[in-house]
Amino acid sequence: MNFFTKACTNFYAFILAVFLTLASYYFQYGMGLEPCPLCILQRFIVMVLAVWFLFGIFFKTKVLIKSHCVITIILASFGALAALRKIWLQYFPSSGDNLTCGPDVGYLLRELPLTQILKVLFYSEGTCANIDWQFLTLSMSAWTLLFFILFIALAAVNFFRLES
Repeated sequence: MNFFTKACTNFYAFILAVFLTLASYYFQYGMGLEPCPLCILQRFIVMVLAVWFLFGIFFKTKVLIKSHCVITIILASFGALAALRKIWLQYFPSSGDNLTCGPDVGYLLRELPLTQILKVLFYSEGTCANIDWQFLTLSMSAWTLLFFILFIALAAVNFFRLES
């Protein structure tokens, strides 16, 4: 059995995305680390990718597989952009002592249209600049960025495979 078929790759990516989602909830509720809006956006994108990878397991035609790969690359790229923005805020915070990330996501969803929510998420500062957790000197968002890059790479490999 080939462990790197398109279906198996999607299954492994699904398992990894589920693990990342569960880990994010452990960090929030088990360790008491409050997520900022960019963290929540990254978590949401990982959850969407998990569901998308699950669907991808069952795609059989080349058109569906290639479409799945393109959409995966787009979704993971949005996640990578959110992670990059958070990393930027962590390493190049604005001057000032009492910076905030902005209003919480619940308020944003109730009060603002999607375009303004995206502006608030990507142009907020403050608690997003805090580095509350590190592993091997990389922040949580740096690790998340690496996983988004891995998802992009897996989708690109699947896209360019010749066998079905």
